[in-house]
Amino acid sequence: MFSEEEQIKTITFFQALDNVLNGQNFDLGLVVTNRFKAEDFLGLIPPKATADIFTLTTKEHPDDAILQIVESFKSNKWFILELQESYMPSQLYGQLRSLSVSNRLDIQNLLGSDEKEMIVEQPKESRVVVITTNEIAEKLGNQFKGLFGPVLNI
Repeated sequence: MFSEEEQIKTITFFQALDNVLNGQNFDLGLVVTNRFKAEDFLGLIPPKATADIFTLTTKEHPDDAILQIVESFKSNKWFILELQESYMPSQLYGQLRSLSVSNRLDIQNLLGSDEKEMIVEQPKESRVVVITTNEIAEKLGNQFKGLFGPVLNI
């Protein structure tokens, strides 16, 4: 359960992520928390937005996360990626990097897709948020943390 101060801080973070452009690009958001899970944040994203959540562990194939981003974008939804382990496969990192610099996914040979190549533009209604713990964020390092604009520590 969020305190009133945490709730205000979180709503302000999501509003900033929704409304602020970094040049021509939408920022990716990072939430660092040891207390809350991705589902806890659903009620705090902007009212006009809906979100899909994908929890990434070493048991999940990273292409499944990328496919979920594509599906979220097709529906103009936000995509929330919850990292429960210090696991960031290169193909997923590469797509997050592409989103952070060009607002698009540049996908090749994705498992579960019939298309060999796809370019998927991020809709103006969609945002990408990664939620993880401080320990995991530290283990993934500065290159990982450099993908994000606003960061919420809660």
